[in-house]
Amino acid sequence: MGKFNLNKVAAVSGDARRALEICRRAAELTDYHAKKLLLIPSSAAAGKILVRMADVEAAIQEMFQAPHIQVMRSCSKLSKIFLAAMVYEGHKTGMSETTFDKLAMTVSCLCTSNGEKFPGWDMLLKAGCKLGECRILLCEPGVKHKLQKIQLNFPSDDVSFALKDSKELPWLAKYL
Repeated sequence: MGKFNLNKVAAVSGDARRALEICRRAAELTDYHAKKLLLIPSSAAAGKILVRMADVEAAIQEMFQAPHIQVMRSCSKLSKIFLAAMVYEGHKTGMSETTFDKLAMTVSCLCTSNGEKFPGWDMLLKAGCKLGECRILLCEPGVKHKLQKIQLNFPSDDVSFALKDSKELPWLAKYL
């Protein structure tokens, strides 16, 4: 794929799957640039060009600038805890979908275990609604509230990537 070190890419991203995704995107960028510059005809392009470090850096920048990642990084403290609880609940149960009731219990446990004050059901519901409005969460329509089904609209790896280095909530990383 090129003369760059996959371990260095993994160190930047913190995840081997994400590193492979970055490498794949860097290869796509290299291919695009080669075809754009007409250096190599399309049929001969496969396997003839090397990925440059500049393409890897461009792929990393794209990933850091993805809109949903930026929303997750800039959302409220409670929303970050909500998202971490979604990831934690998913890992614990093996299910991507949960109910608001179950998630509220998980948030309560995470807050209590890490010296945070549980904000209450109403504030948690507001945080969930805001994440739903941003399309970070998919929420079942209706007014069931406690039994409303919710799930992440993006892979849990994206949530982990966005929140693992949270300065205001450093303890989140152990639940991602």
